[in-house]
Amino acid sequence: MATRMETTALDVRSSTIRYNFE
Repeated sequence: MATRMETTALDVRSSTIRYNFE
């Protein structure tokens, strides 16, 4: 199970990628 930090990092990364493509 991923730690909270890892999950947050992935979430931020996904949000950044999504934002850049929008």
